[in-house]
Amino acid sequence: MAEAEQRKTLEAKIRVLGLEDNDTLASRNNLANALDALKKNAEAEEQLRLVVKGREQKLGPEHPRTLIAMNNLADTLSKIGKLEEARALSKRAVGGCDQGSGRRSSRHQALSNALESN
Repeated sequence: MAEAEQRKTLEAKIRVLGLEDNDTLASRNNLANALDALKKNAEAEEQLRLVVKGREQKLGPEHPRTLIAMNNLADTLSKIGKLEEARALSKRAVGGCDQGSGRRSSRHQALSNALESN
């Protein structure tokens, strides 16, 4: 979906479901992905920060969706040169994964790989 369509979907979900609803947060994440693909990384960062904040509040800091959102934000931060913050956020995501799903899970491996690439 194009950026404009993602924005329209997000606006509708905010209006109908509210800012903190999981579907709204998923739409915000989709918008961030579209912005990232268009190299609008500063805008993507802003959206992803809201996704992380919302998921931490709604689901908790160790929930898999929260950890994935953290990792997505870390990836975007690394693209815009905020490497120190990206690395810290990736470590936090991997640490949460260690607590929540164990070191041998595929999610842990994916987050660990992302940390190594940052």
